[in-house]
Amino acid sequence: MGLIADRLRRLLVALGIRRRLTRRADRARDARAFAEAAALYERVLRLTPQDARIHIQAGHMAKEAGDPVGAERHYRAAIAAAPEDRDARRSTLPISSRTAAACAKLMPISGA
Repeated sequence: MGLIADRLRRLLVALGIRRRLTRRADRARDARAFAEAAALYERVLRLTPQDARIHIQAGHMAKEAGDPVGAERHYRAAIAAAPEDRDARRSTLPISSRTAAACAKLMPISGA
């Protein structure tokens, strides 16, 4: 019984931390502090790495903060976590072309 109670206590603590971090990330997002929001959503994902909704939010914040590669990584993780999620699939489409364009600027093909 002690082991189960300890695990339950740890789970409840983690859920409380997750909820507080998510609220902080949401407030940063609403304040348009996109890099801060992205970092906070990353912390939430350390607690719940398969949360598709948080991956989508982290992707949006990375995109707004100018990190298209990070955004695409989160969108792809959201699809992997919830393949049926239409929001995740819809978010990935436009970022893929932007990622390709950003990479092309950083690493131009020689002779082109």
